Amino acid sequence: MIIDNKETVIRDRKMQFILPISILVIICFLLFTNILVDPVGGINRMQVITALILFYIFAVIYFFLKNYNYLSFNINDGKYIFKYYSLKPFSFNSAHKQIEIPIDTFKKYEIKRSLMGIKEDIILYQRVNTKVAKYPPISLTALTKKEKETLLKSLTEA
Repeated sequence: MIIDNKETVIRDRKMQFILPISILVIICFLLFTNILVDPVGGINRMQVITALILFYIFAVIYFFLKNYNYLSFNINDGKYIFKYYSLKPFSFNSAHKQIEIPIDTFKKYEIKRSLMGIKEDIILYQRVNTKVAKYPPISLTALTKKEKETLLKSLTEA
């Protein structure tokens, strides 16, 4: 079984590329044409430009806080294999990470929700000798509901 959120990653990357370009084009269009020179409905050109810039800033903060991850989950050779990396905008530390846990030493998982339920992480636990090791959280925010259900069902059934 393989779970891969490649489509979500592609959509997110396109949005991160298209949004600033679109806003920049609209701002240039407003600055170099005679549109909204006179206020319309009490709104002038600079207010529209300011609103667009604020919208972009809030969009970047929102995507940064959600911490979308590319996630690939696979069960292979008796192991759970998680491959993931962060899709945070302007992230310079998006190293590809991998966790391999043999099914027989897998202890449990824990779902942690934060930011009023916007962000969702999974924390994996593994038995190591007589102790339990806790892995760093992996963001599940970019997974669809069906992908999350399939992942959690796979981890529960083992």
